[in-house]
Amino acid sequence: MEVFDRVHNVVDELKAIVDHLDNEIGLLVKELKSLPCIKGYVEPKFIKRGNSVYGPYYYLRYDDKGVLRSIYLGKTIPENIIKSGRAKAIMREIKLKKYWRNRIIQSVERTLSFLEKLRDEIVRENICVQVN
Repeated sequence: MEVFDRVHNVVDELKAIVDHLDNEIGLLVKELKSLPCIKGYVEPKFIKRGNSVYGPYYYLRYDDKGVLRSIYLGKTIPENIIKSGRAKAIMREIKLKKYWRNRIIQSVERTLSFLEKLRDEIVRENICVQVN
């Protein structure tokens, strides 16, 4: 039954990876909760005057009941707006980690189910061989 032990060792390693992913997801969620919630996106605008171009001037663009509105932010993007951009990246990272976590869990469950069926079949075969 050495093969079963090897497979169980691999399954244990995969479970450790799932635990690690859970920890990383928890840290990302904690960071996400600490960021400001700003809906919309930052848009740079440039002003042309003759042959000169000035800017960029940053605006926060957001939807207000179907109307696209703008708030002037200035020549630099405020720190809290930059942090809200980090929120989108964190959300993508959480989604990706949850996807792989679920894939690993499904694979582990299928592997363990297959092993149980295989073990039962081997036991039945051994009984049949001993009877004959």
